[in-house]
Amino acid sequence: MLNRDSVIKKFEKMGAKVDFGRAPARGRPRIGLSIDVLNQGAPNEAFAIDADADVELCVLDARPRDQHLLLMARRFESGEILGKYLCGHDERHWFVAGVEPGTTNVRTAMESLKPASVRERQKAIRPRKRNRRHNPAFVRQGEWFFLSARDFDPGQNHVLRNEPLVRGRGKPHRAEELVRFGGDRVYVTERYPGGISEARYRCILAANPKSRHWGWRVMVRDPRVFVRGAIRHPDHKSVVLKHWYRVEVSVEVFSETVAFLD
Repeated sequence: MLNRDSVIKKFEKMGAKVDFGRAPARGRPRIGLSIDVLNQGAPNEAFAIDADADVELCVLDARPRDQHLLLMARRFESGEILGKYLCGHDERHWFVAGVEPGTTNVRTAMESLKPASVRERQKAIRPRKRNRRHNPAFVRQGEWFFLSARDFDPGQNHVLRNEPLVRGRGKPHRAEELVRFGGDRVYVTERYPGGISEARYRCILAANPKSRHWGWRVMVRDPRVFVRGAIRHPDHKSVVLKHWYRVEVSVEVFSETVAFLD
């Protein structure tokens, strides 16, 4: 991997450790590079990067005071861009998130992770407040955004208690009260964390009868979800929503690992 020493120095300036050659990141596509955060919660928490010899890493923008940087990976000979990644610190832990190819700095990377509905809501507030976890436009906990919906009435729909909010393989956030609508029914297992359609599920079972024992779960992908009350997660400070809020999830770029499953 090229440019390794320069990358290490940029990570160290924002207070982060980097381990090269560690095991590939869970659920990340192996495209010549894998990057993740290992040992979350432990004193030796670090970014783990595993890259091919011809992959060049470049830090496009670094904000040491904010503990964020934007990392780009590309093939040295062809110049092919493999991906751009926002690496930073949120509340208690380091994180890495894939961002859009057109992203040029930390600010635009953070904006690219926000769903369109969130960006529309935040137009009414000053730019300096838009990345606060609590602001007039939304409340954020990790990758989840909560948009005020004071007029929402669950009606006859069943209000669920202590329900998980799940995306891919991540630890679930727990909502004190939750109501869901719509979405697509999918089959989820460790090998397909983003879920697959029933037709594809049936094809897999037909081709490999042993796949019946892969621990499949039936879930709903991309439903409309509203929550109220306490939202809890072991890696984040709990938030309390005193009325109903619509749930949105960040638009991290990682193919099927970013599906909103509920």
